[in-house]
Amino acid sequence: MHTSGKLRAGRWLFWVLIIVSCDTAPPKSTPQKRHFDIPGYFRSEISRFVASGSSLQKIVHTEGKTESHTIREPDWNDAFQYFLQIDLNSPGTAKWLMVDTLISGTELQLNYASVDSTAKLKRASVFFTGNTVDSVAVALYNTGLYGTESQFLTYKRGVAYKMHFLLNPTVGKATDLEVAGKVISNL
Repeated sequence: MHTSGKLRAGRWLFWVLIIVSCDTAPPKSTPQKRHFDIPGYFRSEISRFVASGSSLQKIVHTEGKTESHTIREPDWNDAFQYFLQIDLNSPGTAKWLMVDTLISGTELQLNYASVDSTAKLKRASVFFTGNTVDSVAVALYNTGLYGTESQFLTYKRGVAYKMHFLLNPTVGKATDLEVAGKVISNL
């Protein structure tokens, strides 16, 4: 092979290497969560309850009446459905949250408050002792054409949850409903 052939082959190899190196996509990284992952936390709790075979005592208060029953094999996803919907990291929520952290000894409290007056999520708090979540509390409000809906959700790790719903329609009677669940643990 003469010199011009070697130069052509060298240039050809150079361009092939450039094209191949440009064609490689950078490795995809997992997006980091900016705020506490409430759905992830509850999926973990659900896994614990399912694995341990825990039961659920469900108590419903509405219009002055109370009903209670024990569910031996509860659908934990259904029981925690409202908690699983609270995503502090969703693009529509994360950018409007103001975060406040309180520390006292081994206790930590993360408080999230929405600065968007139209957002449904108004505030959320996560309480820790050491690295363990003790409880979660959330307040949601939604005002629409037909009235105002308020939801107050609380959860004490491995013990109980409470969901208080209040609907104030623009016309008609207000509805007040409280659903509580007590975990009957086999842990």
